[in-house]
Amino acid sequence: MITLSEITKFLDIELKIAEIEDCSLNGLQVEGKTQIRKAGFAVDASYETLLSAKEAAVDMLIVHHGIFWGKQEAISGTLYRKLKVLIENGISLYAAHLPLDIHPDIGNNAQIAKIILETSGKQIGDYGYIAEVDIKLSEVVNRIENRLKTKCIVYSCGKEDLKKVALSSGGGASMLSLAIKEGACLFITGEPRLSSYHLAKEAGINLIFCGHYATETLGIKALSLEIQKRFDVHCLFLDLPVDI
Repeated sequence: MITLSEITKFLDIELKIAEIEDCSLNGLQVEGKTQIRKAGFAVDASYETLLSAKEAAVDMLIVHHGIFWGKQEAISGTLYRKLKVLIENGISLYAAHLPLDIHPDIGNNAQIAKIILETSGKQIGDYGYIAEVDIKLSEVVNRIENRLKTKCIVYSCGKEDLKKVALSSGGGASMLSLAIKEGACLFITGEPRLSSYHLAKEAGINLIFCGHYATETLGIKALSLEIQKRFDVHCLFLDLPVDI
């Protein structure tokens, strides 16, 4: 039987939880059952997700966005309701925010490069990523929309033929300036930012916003496969898409 401590230890080491500074309380956020037969994976620890985890009878829920951020909150309102679902059903909650974004193999950024650009690259800055390519902008858009099941907002401010693409999953628009410095022809991120449009237009770099949620399903799915491979645990992805 696989224990909670075994999976937690593996995740802490593999994702380098203790080494990466973050506003999220990364790691085990809520301790539940000691034995894990079924693990659920999701992008967000929303109330809806927690109810889905309860319905699926998972023993452990591993998410990208947990329930604790920054300073300690009072255990009331929405937070109380979330904790009540977890505690009453013995569901452990584990969160990995930036550690999952930037992991060199199963991270959101590395997985976008693998699945969309069909290549690998390297980290730039705190949570950016860049890769050399030989592809057209229209083909990148087509792959994103078909492979991530999302709709892109595209600003064609640069060349159609791409040689270098930078990206940052989720709300990674702050990495655009670094992408420009690195000579990228295209920058891909999830969540739109008004200032990014003007910066891209003025710098002559293509810009794609393709959804915060959509870009951050990849890392948690890759992590699910890794857990399935290493442990005798049934894994399932709880897909509750948000058009943001």
